[in-house]
Amino acid sequence: CGLLVVKATTATGWLCKSNNVEQSRFTDLQIPLQEPSVFNLVIKSKSHFLGAVSDTPHNRKLLENFSCTPPQTALVIPLQVKGRLVSILYIQDSLELLEKQFTELQNAARKTEMAFALLILKNKILST
Repeated sequence: CGLLVVKATTATGWLCKSNNVEQSRFTDLQIPLQEPSVFNLVIKSKSHFLGAVSDTPHNRKLLENFSCTPPQTALVIPLQVKGRLVSILYIQDSLELLEKQFTELQNAARKTEMAFALLILKNKILST
């Protein structure tokens, strides 16, 4: 799975594990959100995506971090704080497993949003 940070119109890789191995070069990944990718679908729909990751140049760049090529099945969840997109959670597995664990993964995403909100609040408090 991978976690990307959203700044302006770009999603930048932050943390990634593939086969229980941290992928250090994931931080080099930058995907423009206005160009065709699985992340662009999430931005346009303002909702999660569950399905096959199509074969686009940016999706291929993403999947290189998982040592695979399209199509792959993934769940992509936008993470928001106060209605603003701050991060994107990317989880790749079989459709059957992702569907089975969907509720748990959604709950984990909501908790991650709360953690981001708390970190932002903490930084505001410390900066005053």
